Amino acid sequence: MISLINRTGIRFDTGAKLKASDLNVLNNTINSLVDAVNVILMTQGNVNIEEGTETSNVYTLEQAILHVPTNRRLPGMKLVFKSSQSEWMEYTYIGNDGEDDHWYDDKNWVPADSSVTVIDGGEF
Repeated sequence: MISLINRTGIRFDTGAKLKASDLNVLNNTINSLVDAVNVILMTQGNVNIEEGTETSNVYTLEQAILHVPTNRRLPGMKLVFKSSQSEWMEYTYIGNDGEDDHWYDDKNWVPADSSVTVIDGGEF
């Protein structure tokens, strides 16, 4: 589980000089924030927004997964796309890795409203 990002606790008075140790604490906090945001971005995607397309474009699951870059093909990824003029779909990838033969297998994509539970690779 991702740890929550801690506040720096650093306070600066007007006219006070910055110390290297204060800058290091700030840098570490910023880097932790960037890492946390990147984890979120890597595991969630909205095809309509990320492709820079109009939100009126519609996709099938097969079309939507084609738009995910290989470096973001991770187990647990949540993918959102518009499937009709009035419906948005969300799927979760339950495959073991991002290899093409797993990624493009529609059995590895579970709709968000599904009650499938994966335990040790088995579905229940």
